[in-house]
Amino acid sequence: MLVTMMHDFYDALAHLAIYVGAAPTERQQILKRVGASQKKLKECAQHTPIDYQHKLDLVEAEWRRVLGQKAEAMELYDRAIAGAQANEYLNEEALACELAAKFYLSWGREKIARVYMIDAYNCYVRWGETAKIDDLEKRYPQLLEAILQPVKLSANILATFAAPASQNQAVYPSILPSIYPSVSASVSDFGNFSTLLKACQALSSERELDRLIATLIQLAMSNTKADKAVLILPHGDRWEIAATSAIDNSGVQRAIDISSATLDENSDILPLTIVDCVKNLLKPVIVRDIAQKCDRDSDSYILKYQPQSLLCWPILDRGNLVGILYLENRLTAGVFTRDRLQLLNLLCSQAAISLQNAILYQKSQDYSQQLERSLKKFSRTEAQLAEQKQMLQAIID
Repeated sequence: MLVTMMHDFYDALAHLAIYVGAAPTERQQILKRVGASQKKLKECAQHTPIDYQHKLDLVEAEWRRVLGQKAEAMELYDRAIAGAQANEYLNEEALACELAAKFYLSWGREKIARVYMIDAYNCYVRWGETAKIDDLEKRYPQLLEAILQPVKLSANILATFAAPASQNQAVYPSILPSIYPSVSASVSDFGNFSTLLKACQALSSERELDRLIATLIQLAMSNTKADKAVLILPHGDRWEIAATSAIDNSGVQRAIDISSATLDENSDILPLTIVDCVKNLLKPVIVRDIAQKCDRDSDSYILKYQPQSLLCWPILDRGNLVGILYLENRLTAGVFTRDRLQLLNLLCSQAAISLQNAILYQKSQDYSQQLERSLKKFSRTEAQLAEQKQMLQAIID
């Protein structure tokens, strides 16, 4: 039974893949054959949805694709991906992401295709399918550039810390960042490599923006020993606080608050002058010991709360500022050690890619819903016109 259904599943996908290039007579035969496979998959999905519903959704997505029904295809691809992910069919999640990427690419939506292809690539990496990984790298380098580039430069990804302090530390007039010794570090030098891999995997696997933000905040706090974190993201022509979290006096972390708030109106949440410094210079600001750096000209937030350690980090995607992460520890000086900064640098490199992908995914979802509403409105209008035509014809007759 299982072997037969798997054959029907892949047979349907294989024939739908060649549909566009087939002759008209062959197309009818393909649709008839795929229709028979769909019927069998539907019966199995009714009895065992955990194993078969996402397979049926993927076949139906491809069916809609070849018939030019884009809105329906978009919805079905996402349902297939979500179902495969929820039921831990990693190989079929990878396949669904890849086919969705090809669908958007054929439609000319390269930015959206990039999101799905990166998801497919990450799934194949987790699956360990090296042949498929190589295949995607060769055929779709333009879609995978964002993640392939960091891999190629992994040995030098910590170059920020290898440069002289005067080059890699932002200088704030009243609060001079602490100067770390120049180090020549690479990923192989990082002690807890498994922690790094798990953290980057957690970020790369999140497609929903809110969940990605929460994951980034949690990882940043737990891996740097910060007791407060604020994530700032651009929204149009202004910057907004996207999320905040803090550990209270009893040592319990409060729930991560994900809600948009205008940055200019929140000077009591973080030091805005340091944030402005990072925005302008695109370099991190790090203060190891506030007692040695704070004076009467310091930021009002720092004068009021006097966190013992603070850090403000730019999240850069190919030189473009896509976010700012602010971390602090209220009680302990020297919390942000070299190893923790190295890990944070790598986390923010992955976060930059994941944030862009999540934003594109959100836009694709919004576009899908908008297109679906437009098609429904068009169908209603068409039905009304047909009805009016019949009424007019009846009057004439």
